[in-house]
Amino acid sequence: MNPTKRDIFLSTYRHQRFGLPNSIMHYIAKNPKNTKSYEKSVKSCKYFFVQNPILVLDSLMYWRNEWSNGSFTEDWTFTDPSTFRAKIWVNDSINIHPKSSENYIASSIIPKIYPKCGVIGLDLQDQIISCRELMYLCHSVKTLGLECVSVLDDGGTPLSLTVFSKKQLVD
Repeated sequence: MNPTKRDIFLSTYRHQRFGLPNSIMHYIAKNPKNTKSYEKSVKSCKYFFVQNPILVLDSLMYWRNEWSNGSFTEDWTFTDPSTFRAKIWVNDSINIHPKSSENYIASSIIPKIYPKCGVIGLDLQDQIISCRELMYLCHSVKTLGLECVSVLDDGGTPLSLTVFSKKQLVD
């Protein structure tokens, strides 16, 4: 049996004694302030990743049946994020443009998105998403693109959206 990368990573993990009480270390591990502090913590000690596994990405893109980090210049693709054991912390944008009738791609990754995620740009195409899921993704969004997207209420009834531009809101 070949060990997985996760097994290899965890094989070198050892319990440590910290200068702070376990409850404080647990709180620090579970409540990272931002991605930079989380990444520094993980680089300094595996304890933080084991306690709160998070993958930090600048962008997350689904384009024609393939997930990537959202960069057209890099060939960095990966499997379906909904199968990850870790949460995903996206700093910049989420773009979902399916090739065929995969209408629930956005909904399938919601459970994997870290709650403190600071998505600035959200671009969805040909998706069916609940109002709750949309609000979860949009809490920090500055740029929103919805093309052929159906937003449903809790009962499954389609909602109509009224969108105002920034200029319209100021006037």
